[in-house]
Order: sequence, then structure tokens, then C-alpha cells
Amino acid sequence: MARLAMTSAVVSAALCGLVLTGLTVPGVASAQDADSAEQVSLPDAYEVLERAIEAIGGEESIRKVNTQRMKGTFSIPAQGFSADILILRSAPDKVRIKVMSGGMTLVDRGTNGTDAWASQGPGAPPVLLKGKEKETALREGDYFSSLTPRTEYPEAETVGIETVNGERAYKLRLVDRGDKESFGYYSVENGLRLRAENDEGVQTFTKYEEHDGVLVPMAMEIAAVTPYGEIVQQMKMTSIEQNIDLARDAFSTPGSN
Repeated sequence: MARLAMTSAVVSAALCGLVLTGLTVPGVASAQDADSAEQVSLPDAYEVLERAIEAIGGEESIRKVNTQRMKGTFSIPAQGFSADILILRSAPDKVRIKVMSGGMTLVDRGTNGTDAWASQGPGAPPVLLKGKEKETALREGDYFSSLTPRTEYPEAETVGIETVNGERAYKLRLVDRGDKESFGYYSVENGLRLRAENDEGVQTFTKYEEHDGVLVPMAMEIAAVTPYGEIVQQMKMTSIEQNIDLARDAFSTPGSN
């Protein structure tokens, strides 16, 4: 049970800042990248973010997706751990993420636009978040926040070009509404987001697939900074359903039923 509790804590830490609109080790710029950054004029950061919206299908297509149910697997290869993951989203501000293994819920995180909650251990009931934790969860639950980058990121600048998984990417320094700094990496070639990183870890996005006119990353690798050190997790989505009816209690505040 102690190992399961540690695994649950690791998974919870990894999913704390999970973004699926949009989350390896940070890329290292090659000499060629450095030269390129000096020789060409880097694009405005907001132009890069707006291009990323078009790259996955555009605002009109994105806003047509009102609900989403994603299923897949979540694994920690170094520990031989694998579990099922379920992600539910409903516009404009509801999200729930559950990780389950052996009939037990290891992680249950979510928000319904008013309350935010998170489980604290395997089989434990979720507890309501407060203060900054709640503010962060509510902000991350904003279904369409990526469509308004100038509002979402009061500060944004393109700081260079780096290589991510063999692909050249613009590196953006971003500061969100909560004054939290992060870095985003966007393909020079097609505009897709390839990586996101902050003080909680690094997420790399791959295997984009089109669903109802919107490109979705079907695989993510997360190098999470946890109390147990940096641990690499992998998430692979196996199915995505959109604009479907979800259970009425899918986003109910824990203890309200």
C-alpha cells in the first residue's frame, strides 16, 4: 500500500498542471539553432500562439466542441506501473481527471467552474481545494482559455529557436494571469505545440490526430518534478468522443450528492 500511495502522489503531481488543448527533458539549442535565431527576426509571441490555434483547426472548430470524453493509459515505465485514465471536459469551465488501477481510484481531480477538488491518496475521497490551489485549478479548467492568448498570458515573448524531438521550434516565455511563468515550444514548420514546461515539469506532445475538425495530441510524455525526484510518465489516449451527453453528476462537487 505504501508503494501505491507513492505512485498515487507521483501521478497526482504529474497531472496537477495537465493541459490537453495542450502537456522529456528541456531541449538544448544546437549551434545551428543559435545562429538561426541571430540571423532571422523572431516572430511576435502572440502571433505564434494565434498560429497554434489555427494549426489545430481554428477557433470556429474548437468552439464547436462542447463536451469531451477521453480514455487511455497512464504509465510510469521505470516502476512498471500502468493504469487507466479518464478525462471529461465540458464547456466552458468543467474538467475531471481520474486515474484508476485494479478497481481503485488513485487520482480524482476536477473543477465545475465553482469548486475544485483533488484526492489525496489511493481510494481516498477527494477534498476541496482552497486558496491558490483552487485559483490555479479553476483557471486550468477554462475550456477555451487558449483562444484568448493575450488575456491568458499578459506577458509573452519569443526568446529563441530550439530543437524538440528533431523539429525546430520557437521557444516562448509566458506569464499567465496567475503570474506563473512557463515556456512553450511551437513548431516552426506547422505551428503545433510540441512542448510545455514550468517548475512542475515538462510535457511533450506527439501523435496529433484529427477529431471533429480539431487536432488532438494522442500521446504525451511528462517529466514531472515530484517529492521523489524527476519521474517520467507516459500518457496514451486510445479513444476520444466529443459533443456527447455526459452524466449529470460528472462534475458534481464531492460530498454534494
